[in-house]
Amino acid sequence: MMKYFWIGTAILALLLTLGVTSNIASGLILRKSEALLRQADEAVGRNELQKALEKSRQAEQEWNKGKKMLHITMTHTLLDEVDASFSNLDTYGEEEERTEYRVCCRELLLKLQHIRDMDIPHYYHFL
Repeated sequence: MMKYFWIGTAILALLLTLGVTSNIASGLILRKSEALLRQADEAVGRNELQKALEKSRQAEQEWNKGKKMLHITMTHTLLDEVDASFSNLDTYGEEEERTEYRVCCRELLLKLQHIRDMDIPHYYHFL
């Protein structure tokens, strides 16, 4: 009888470890993209659109590196919205629409922060 208890406990510990590891990994992926998008937002605020484009493209590359892991742990709708926002950001940058670029950049930052915060276990997620 105790054998089944310990097997169940081991499985539960393994699942908990995998969940926590997944949260940490997705947080790291998103933080890199967020930091680069903040730099892009600051650059476009200083009228350095080319530098902002470079930073936003680096943020998209970071996003794409970790997207496979995020597809396993998150809903595809949110991830598709982020992909579309990166595409819009690139389009606004190429057309040199600074205002639209900045608005899209800030919306994308909010989406990434929402995805990151959504994965953090808070007491109110369990209520």
